Amino acid sequence: MTFIGTTLSIVLTFGTAEYIDKKEKKNLGRQTAMMVIHDMDNTIELLKEFAKEEKDGLEMARYVMDRYDTMHSIGEDTIWQVVNFLMSDISEVNMYKFDESSEKLFLSSQDSWKNIDNAAFMDAVQDFYATRHEFFDQINHAPYWRKPFDAESSFQYFMEHSDQRVNLYELLEQYLKKREVIYYLDNASYRQDTFDEMAETIQSYSDLCKFTIGITDEELEEYVKNRDRTGRNVKESELVGKWFLHNTESTYSSYEFLEDHTYKQTFIDHHSYPMYVGRMDLIYHFTGTWELRADTLYMNMDRTTEVNIDHSHIKIKPGKEKEVEDYIQELKDKLEQYKDKIRKQEDREQKYCATINSMANKIEIAYEDEDESGSKRERVGYLQKSH
Repeated sequence: MTFIGTTLSIVLTFGTAEYIDKKEKKNLGRQTAMMVIHDMDNTIELLKEFAKEEKDGLEMARYVMDRYDTMHSIGEDTIWQVVNFLMSDISEVNMYKFDESSEKLFLSSQDSWKNIDNAAFMDAVQDFYATRHEFFDQINHAPYWRKPFDAESSFQYFMEHSDQRVNLYELLEQYLKKREVIYYLDNASYRQDTFDEMAETIQSYSDLCKFTIGITDEELEEYVKNRDRTGRNVKESELVGKWFLHNTESTYSSYEFLEDHTYKQTFIDHHSYPMYVGRMDLIYHFTGTWELRADTLYMNMDRTTEVNIDHSHIKIKPGKEKEVEDYIQELKDKLEQYKDKIRKQEDREQKYCATINSMANKIEIAYEDEDESGSKRERVGYLQKSH
């Protein structure tokens, strides 16, 4: 009986351990699979973003070209967007990039492969990685994707005009009808279609992988949420106080959360300009109310905004007084337009997923941003506690 009991105990012990080990490996394999699928979905979103940039850039460029003789009546923001569309500020060979961190992590660990016992999934993953590398290698070297103004040309142009304000209208008038610009614009629809087609190809890999492993969209969404979550929920007592979002040489942004559930935000743009030495400060003051519910910070900004320009710390270059005076007036007019826009906008509650670190001195805020065309994008920022 002792022998039988001992033998049974050993069998149960090793059997249980083996069962637990298999279950753990299966869970690890499933986590790894979701990491790869999330990488696919991120690539799809990146390609869709590239396609949208081509569509919007072409539309704006055509709009300006159709009004070539009356270009100066078009808003400067639109002109600047067209310049950005045609001009590269990247000096590296590869202008189009993607995040390789998940791929390297997957390929560097043989355990990742062993824990996923699914040949169809592994084949799809290998095809995805090979296809993505081949595609990005193509678009970084084929002539259809080459910007008409590379980084060196852009640098030379702005360096030649470093002692004066760059006139974007004259820049476009000079370059918009050049052969290389026409060629780039003529191929914009092709680039857009190519990005969309590649996004569909990778979507098929993602759908196949989800199907073969049995992963639902809800499960993947929960994985992404938990993967990105790096702290715990913020308490009201911890939030009260002053926090810095940015405090650099170019921008300053701070929030002060008060106990009465109101907040004050200060944003300062340290504005440089070729016509003067030093930096001029564009100072914005916002106020509003805040509320914490679980892991979400809700903020409602008031419609009244205080905006000031402090140019007391600049030294104007000789002979440039009139240009700087006109430039300051132009900034004042734009700031008044901005204040008027804030006054007229509809009330909108801004939501942030807020988590705090173990030291209670840094808060991560994740939020959804929307551009003028209505496209949404996930963004993350960090508030640093002020001492």
